[in-house]
Amino acid sequence: MPLLLVEMTKMLAENKDADCRCGLRGLIMARMAELSEKEREILDLLSVFGGPGCAEETFLRSIRVFEELELAGKFYTLNLLAPRCYIGEMRQWSGQTQYALEQYEYCVARCEKAGLFWGQSHFHAHAADAALDMDDWPCFTAHVRRGAALFESSRGGHCTSILYSLKAICAAEAGDFKEAASALEKADFLCAIGKKSWRAAQSMAKAWTLYLAVHNNSRTPRAANAPDASASLSACLTEPCESYAQKAISLYEELGAQKRAAMLKARFQS
Repeated sequence: MPLLLVEMTKMLAENKDADCRCGLRGLIMARMAELSEKEREILDLLSVFGGPGCAEETFLRSIRVFEELELAGKFYTLNLLAPRCYIGEMRQWSGQTQYALEQYEYCVARCEKAGLFWGQSHFHAHAADAALDMDDWPCFTAHVRRGAALFESSRGGHCTSILYSLKAICAAEAGDFKEAASALEKADFLCAIGKKSWRAAQSMAKAWTLYLAVHNNSRTPRAANAPDASASLSACLTEPCESYAQKAISLYEELGAQKRAAMLKARFQS
């Protein structure tokens, strides 16, 4: 099942805008003809699940379906990995970050082993996001850089705006605000469709980048002859740091990501 199709189903569940929901339904229905009967059954399950427990059981059932197909010699590696990634996302929002990171890195490793580049950028972005929660900077930067390199070489396949939001943080922490601005602009374009978790990451990235620029507090201090940060960021950052931070906190709280919201409160509101 295409990763993008499952993403659209999730977006339909969380987006309340009538025009957007109508458009998403049309896109989903246009792709339904491409799916097998088994894939349509799984997509239907994903679109009607209730709470997180029910959702995880649905994803586990879909994993078992594709594992059984593998035993029969039919390999659908990405179909098998997509629900594992979503389980990781749900566990991450509930605070089980190490478990989530293990799921994301499993997805990356399976793709690498199978020589599948489609989806790798997506899994790297999620792994980087979990590493950010864990304050594991080497892990965070490694996944951001690998994910961006794969996608920008046209070998990474599916990519969400989260990758470029996190790339902006990575660049800002390195003192490269020109690169941070470029990443934020790309993420703005990619997250325009309005998925809540994408908008949360982008607001977080904008607050993070602006805070570092204002306080000159990057992990790698800017060189004396480096371009002025405000000149690089003025076009893509039009609100105060506090505004972006509050938007991110509110969105993460709506998603149930209390650990992420608490981290942002400690960073920007203490």
